[in-house]
Amino acid sequence: MTFETDYYESFWSYGIVDDPSDLKRLEGTARLIPEGCVNLIDVGCGDGVFARIVRQKFPSIQITCVDRSSAALEQVRDADEKMCCELASLPFDDQSFDCVSCLEVIEHLTVRDYKNALSELARIAKNTVIISVPYNEAIEKEVDTCPQCRTVFNRDLHLRSFNDSTFAELLSDFGFRMEESSIPVVNTHYWGFRTYYSIWRKLRGVPDRSELFMSPLCPLCGYTPEKEKQAQINSTPAQRSAAVSASTSPRNSKIRGLVKRCWPRQTTPGYWIVGRFTRLQTVARSTSTPAKRS
Repeated sequence: MTFETDYYESFWSYGIVDDPSDLKRLEGTARLIPEGCVNLIDVGCGDGVFARIVRQKFPSIQITCVDRSSAALEQVRDADEKMCCELASLPFDDQSFDCVSCLEVIEHLTVRDYKNALSELARIAKNTVIISVPYNEAIEKEVDTCPQCRTVFNRDLHLRSFNDSTFAELLSDFGFRMEESSIPVVNTHYWGFRTYYSIWRKLRGVPDRSELFMSPLCPLCGYTPEKEKQAQINSTPAQRSAAVSASTSPRNSKIRGLVKRCWPRQTTPGYWIVGRFTRLQTVARSTSTPAKRS
C-alpha cells in the first residue's frame, strides 16, 4: 500500500461523482457502444456511474466493473461482476469482451504502467475499446504544493496530457484504429475573470484556491490537511467566516451569476475527448461487408 494508492481510496470515500458535465460526457460515451454488444467491461470504473448509465440504456448487456480502489468498488451497484485489480495486469483471457471502456484513467498512469495498460485494454477486447481522457490539458497549472515535503503535483494526479494526434494514435501499436471521436462539452473562458476574482478574494481576506492544499493527501509523503487541522488554510476566525460566507451566500452567488452573464467570454473545445477504437481486422470485415442495421 503506497500513499499514491491511499490518495485514490480517500478520493472515492467522498461519495458518488454526479457532476452535470461528467454525466453529459458519460451519456455521449454510452452512444459509442457498438450495436450488438453482449458484454462490456469498464476498466477503472470508479464508483460505477458509467455502469449505471449503460444499464439504463442497454439492460441486456453483461457488465463487468474493475478498479484498483476497494472504496470505489463498494459504491458500484449496476455490475454483474466486479473485481479489484490493476489495469496493467488484467486477469481476463484474450478478447473476452465485445467492448472495453476505460474512462478518465490512463492520464493517471506511470510511465512504467502506461504502455502495459494500453496493451491490456487491446488484448481483452474482441472488437472495440472506448477511451476518454482530458483534452489539451495544461497539467502544470492545477497543482498543489505539499506543506510537509514541498512536493509539487497535479491535484488530480494527472501525469500526461493528450491532443488530437496523440489521442488518435493511442492504440495503433496494438492493432486498433480510431473510428470515431467526440468532444462532449465545451469550455467557457471569461476574459480576465480569474485575475478579478483573485483580487476580490484578497480584498475580502479569503484565501485564493491556488494558496490552498486541495488534495486529500500528498501522494509522496502522505501528508493530509487534517494532520495539522488545516492550519495553513483560513488561519484566523475572520478568514474562516469570510470563506464560509463567500461560498454559501445566496447574494454572492447571484452577483457572480450576473457578472458571468455580462462578462466577455470565449468557448473552446471541452475538457474531455472520447473515442471508439476498433480492431483492424474488424474494420476490414465491415468495409467489405456493410453491416445491417435494424
